[in-house]
Amino acid sequence: MRNLFVFFLSSFLLFVLFFKANEASAGDKDGVYIVYMGAAGSATSDNHAKLLNSVLRRKANAVVYNYRHGISGFAARLSADEAHLLARKPGVVSVFPDPLLELHTTRSWDFLKYQTDIKIDSTTSSDSNSSSDDTIIGFLDTDFNASNCNRKIIGARFYNDASRTTIKSNSARDQVGHGTHVAATAAGREVQSVSYYGLAKGTAKGGSPGSRIAVYQVCGSGCAGSSILAAFDDAIADGVDILSLSLGSAIGTIEFKSDPIAIGAFHAVANGITVVCSAGNEGPSSGSVVNDAPWILTVAASTIDRDFESDVVLGDKTVLKGEAINFADIQKSPVYSMIDGKAAKKATASDSEARNCYPGSLNKTLVEGKIVLCENEENEDDDYTVQDSSEEVKSLGGVGAIGVDDLSRSMAQTYGTFPTTVISSKDAAKVFSYINSTRNPVATILATEVVTNFKPAPAIGFFSSRGPSGNQRNTLKINNLKEPITTDSGSYATPYDYGAGEVSTSGPLNPGLVYETTTTDYLNFLCYFGYNESTIQIIASTTAANFTCPQESSKDLTSNINYPSISVSNFTGKQTRTISRTVTNIAGEGQATYIATVDAPVALNVKVTPDKLKFTKTGERQTYQVIFSSDSSPSNGDMFGSITWTNGKIKVRSPFAVSSSSS
Repeated sequence: MRNLFVFFLSSFLLFVLFFKANEASAGDKDGVYIVYMGAAGSATSDNHAKLLNSVLRRKANAVVYNYRHGISGFAARLSADEAHLLARKPGVVSVFPDPLLELHTTRSWDFLKYQTDIKIDSTTSSDSNSSSDDTIIGFLDTDFNASNCNRKIIGARFYNDASRTTIKSNSARDQVGHGTHVAATAAGREVQSVSYYGLAKGTAKGGSPGSRIAVYQVCGSGCAGSSILAAFDDAIADGVDILSLSLGSAIGTIEFKSDPIAIGAFHAVANGITVVCSAGNEGPSSGSVVNDAPWILTVAASTIDRDFESDVVLGDKTVLKGEAINFADIQKSPVYSMIDGKAAKKATASDSEARNCYPGSLNKTLVEGKIVLCENEENEDDDYTVQDSSEEVKSLGGVGAIGVDDLSRSMAQTYGTFPTTVISSKDAAKVFSYINSTRNPVATILATEVVTNFKPAPAIGFFSSRGPSGNQRNTLKINNLKEPITTDSGSYATPYDYGAGEVSTSGPLNPGLVYETTTTDYLNFLCYFGYNESTIQIIASTTAANFTCPQESSKDLTSNINYPSISVSNFTGKQTRTISRTVTNIAGEGQATYIATVDAPVALNVKVTPDKLKFTKTGERQTYQVIFSSDSSPSNGDMFGSITWTNGKIKVRSPFAVSSSSS
């Protein structure tokens, strides 16, 4: 009997241990979920408190963040089952896993290790732009470097979820450099005699040098969505004027109710804060733009009229334009032997690997003492760059490296002191022709020279994400950049690249007509996307007290959001599409008459009615319609054009994009 008792006791203990182990295992599988409950101060506040208490009773330290200023909700560690149950509770708009977003950096950040001694004059200007002195710009990023105090920083917060974003310090100090870079670009004070190791010497300043800065550290190696939403909530309470985010998801569509940036931006805009986000760095792929909610000002990247040229001189005296920042200290005469990667390959390497100068593909004996041409052709390993090729050639004793890349050569990268430059595929053909024409091909790579007033400019950065939006084609993203030239042949970019136009510093002072996009436009957008009125009342309870959705509702109707640009999708040509816009006259003289002109492709009929707008006073609003039609079914693709209103002095231009593709 005793043995039987011991057996049952042992079995019971094993069962308890097994149950505990499974319970622990289930706990280990818990993840952070965001519970979104609309606007703060709404009727859902009681539900919010009840839900929070129910979570806290079940699990100690379950709540990660509590959103309560402009946003209602919380982030908590939950199981999938618990998240599913919470999503069904009254007053809950959505429950979704906490996403890990990424900084929108360019490949140039790979080379920041070389930027260790930027020479500047220590004396800064005491003058500031008085018109921007009272403006506070909030940055959601990796925060800031506080080593140079200039009294611009008025507040700093950090959101330390180290297990997911590897933020290693309990402070708002920048451990990465990205946040400092972004903040300086937007609001850096004027600093004279700035140069990059002697290159491009001049005065550097941010776009709004008099503005103050509030920083919110939400990123380490990644950016937790729950932290981003907490920073938005705090920024609303802090009273910032503008929020800047150079971060987001990778390529892919995210629905509004599960996108922390779109959610946070909506409530920030509802509280009078302008939200500016980067479009992403997944270009030049079509449809790669992110941060595409209509209430976000989505910006692309472009070049300026300054070029960093590092040319190649061949033995036959041919000079080929190269693009790079290097500080090569080699002879200017072409006296160095030259070889292409394929000709220098190891017996065990493939031709493709050698052409790209992949690690382990080149014969050290054949590379030593030579300049190597690396083709950097498109391949599955998109992360292998000219910088990587240069490092490989350098490690094998090469004298220099010439990369071939039509995309990256549009924006100079930094290669330090090892002679490296990037040429076009067109010029690479000339190099191959020269190599094949002589027994002893020689060349040299010249140190970088700065060229100002460079044309064509501006040009779209090769890395800058492009439209149309993957979520919907009926609001035109990107929002900034005017009609730039994007290729060496002089071809124009499309509105999917540059959006409504490049930022102008003088135009906003007297634009003549403006397109005011209101909260009602954004609520209509949600209606068109299938959100019902009860959900919208929760999302925008503080601004949508008497709001009702339009009787007609479809994604195609999002074209009627009062944007300064027009985008139409699902255009078959079999029926007309009519789009409405409302403009406000803010010309100083009050009375003004504007006449419309249309620039459209031959296959598209575009009519503006009325085509003349007469204003009698400042602040007056008038509505016009744009009617799109076609005499034939359009071919698959997109058509672009513009509508310009002018009073003889001022031109107000709206680009349009018409697509046969559906949203």
